[in-house]
Amino acid sequence: MNICIGTAQIGSKYGVTNSEEFDLNTVDKFLSLALRDKNNFIDTAHNYKSEKIIGKFKKLDKFNVISKISLSQLKINEKNIETKINKILNNLKLKKIYALLIHDSFLFTKKELKYIFEILNNYNTSYFQKIGISIYDPRDYYRFKNISEINIIQFPLNILDQRFINLLDDMKNNNIEVHARSIFLQGKLIDSSNSTFTDLMRVDNYVKKNKYNKLDFSIKFIKNFKNIDKIVCGFNSIQHYREVVKSINKNQIKSKIDYSVFKSNNRLLIDPRKW
Repeated sequence: MNICIGTAQIGSKYGVTNSEEFDLNTVDKFLSLALRDKNNFIDTAHNYKSEKIIGKFKKLDKFNVISKISLSQLKINEKNIETKINKILNNLKLKKIYALLIHDSFLFTKKELKYIFEILNNYNTSYFQKIGISIYDPRDYYRFKNISEINIIQFPLNILDQRFINLLDDMKNNNIEVHARSIFLQGKLIDSSNSTFTDLMRVDNYVKKNKYNKLDFSIKFIKNFKNIDKIVCGFNSIQHYREVVKSINKNQIKSKIDYSVFKSNNRLLIDPRKW
């Protein structure tokens, strides 16, 4: 399991633990460090300010770049989609990226999304190696799983949001590259401030009782799933990045933990779109 560098926090105060924006000098140091560590996958989106910022990094072509586009406000045709793709490549100053994901696939019918992927497939190998979707709900997977052009899927997975666990084997059986995001629930699972959510308080109390580190507790959960190819993880500092890398590389918590008891069905908590 490898890290894919999330960049939503670059250029914006994204997540509950991110109080400062990365400046250009810090971005350069951070991405250089990630390359040295061979964490050479990076995730961005056309809607993020970070796309233009990381495009200034001189060694960006050393990364496998994944970008996401939103198409729901666009008249869907080949010309408009190609224009959107070219804007992404211009911002990143790249001729080609590793993968392109549809950010708002949940807003389309299966027929509409199938048509979009038929268009995107015409540009496959020219502008990107893989195409796929970024989804929020398992129901979207069932709606779109038979679209043969989809070969990479990104979805949320963490201690509280365990909705996709039962789909992991099916994804791999369909030759899908699996990327898990929101492993810290945008910082809520490692935030030190008090929470009003009962489900989150249950996690906090368990961690305190057993004297675990919150970050290690979240990492141990995600490492249980061998079918995950990449974990998309954003960082609020270089130190935070180093702590995550250390936790992934070492088994900081030796005890066996039944994480299923922490599963939450509270959409107001597990779906950041509802915050």
